[in-house]
Amino acid sequence: MNQVSLLDTRPRLRPLEAVPVKHNGAEHIGLRDRTGLVPQVLLISSETLYLLSHFDGEHSVREAAHRLSEQFGFLPSDEDLARLVESLDEALFLDSPRFAAWMDAERREYLA
Repeated sequence: MNQVSLLDTRPRLRPLEAVPVKHNGAEHIGLRDRTGLVPQVLLISSETLYLLSHFDGEHSVREAAHRLSEQFGFLPSDEDLARLVESLDEALFLDSPRFAAWMDAERREYLA
């Protein structure tokens, strides 16, 4: 998917929880799967958490970025936004076709 069309998508986060994490002496937020299906944790900033709060299937990535800009006074680059969405999808944190395919494969493996 090209960058421009990716910014117009309306991503929806799966059920996740945000927990405070100290990493290399700095405060971060650890984003993890509440269900425990996906074991990894992504470290994000509070600004990114605010951006992701708009990944509800109703707002486009571009709209969420503009809300971030209104709240914090900066607008991430299109490249950074695209990289974030791709990272979330690769981590299986989005309710997306990739996650659905992964879940189907997990079910088939479990049932076999």
